[in-house]
Amino acid sequence: MVGTVHDLSTSSPESLNALDQSPGASGPCGSCHLPHHSDHDVLLWARKIPRSAHMVEGLCISCHAREAPASGKIPAVASHPQNMVFSNTERHKQGQEDFFPLFEPDTVKEVINGVIACPSCHDGHRWSPRIRSERADQRPEGDSSNSFLRNVSFNTICVDCHGAEALYRYQYFHDPEKRAGANTPTPATGWSYRDFVGMR
Repeated sequence: MVGTVHDLSTSSPESLNALDQSPGASGPCGSCHLPHHSDHDVLLWARKIPRSAHMVEGLCISCHAREAPASGKIPAVASHPQNMVFSNTERHKQGQEDFFPLFEPDTVKEVINGVIACPSCHDGHRWSPRIRSERADQRPEGDSSNSFLRNVSFNTICVDCHGAEALYRYQYFHDPEKRAGANTPTPATGWSYRDFVGMR
């Protein structure tokens, strides 16, 4: 997180957490988490959690919303259909390279049979699936190969339903225009399977 846009001391230094502390006063962790005096039992969250389709997505929406620190990064598409429950026996173990958490509906509890939510694909503490570190000396603006992605597109549960199209559906999930390329033999994006295989 330090050195990325999730380090609010750089990307939103004037923002305030629930205790009205700036990122400079709270430190990089205190912008999002309060070990003491949090109003939320959920991950000791330090920001206001808005109502959303799924509780764990509310954590992300607390910044990725209008008049919030990440107001310039509100995705066109934000949620996977919530009426679909998936079984994730193969990719449920933390620490595995292809770990892909699913969540109990309306909670932040990770389960083997559950729904896809923001943290299924994104890890807010890691800049890139190729950089397994909480520190990143990256330029602040990300792209579709990093931006806090948990896994590369060929290594997710998406492949189970979407097959080869998962390469594009995962990588461009938030951009419906680019994701539409998943249905064409030669996507306009120019990405190939080989490009993703190299992402480790």
